[in-house]
Amino acid sequence: LGDGVKNKASADIHAAGWAWQEERTEAYQRHSFVLVYYAAVNIALEQLMEVNLDTFTVGSWTLEQCQEACDDDVFFESVKDKLQCPGIESEAADERSALILSKYELAGGCARWMFDFTHDECVCDFDAHMEKVSDYQ
Repeated sequence: LGDGVKNKASADIHAAGWAWQEERTEAYQRHSFVLVYYAAVNIALEQLMEVNLDTFTVGSWTLEQCQEACDDDVFFESVKDKLQCPGIESEAADERSALILSKYELAGGCARWMFDFTHDECVCDFDAHMEKVSDYQ
């Protein structure tokens, strides 16, 4: 499983995955190579068919899906620091729900912003994207 077109190692991971897909032996026919792209990337249908690859489009996460993911204590503890937002007391009565809701108001359905970026990183990334838009109102 590889993550992201913007990942520094993405090109190497992608090339290795394609090579592995073409060279795999019958003993490994059930194994798969998965590369998750943050940005939309189009691969020619002929190339996909040639190496028997499928593509899937996954929508944004809902608030309920984020809450459900965080119901798992191990997962929640692994992302808890990323959910911290200014103005949310860490000793709130229902800390988990407060953290998730506060971060979701900023990150929306973007799992990367929600669980992989801190509040400040999320704001910085958002601002960088908005700088590229010339006609927003």
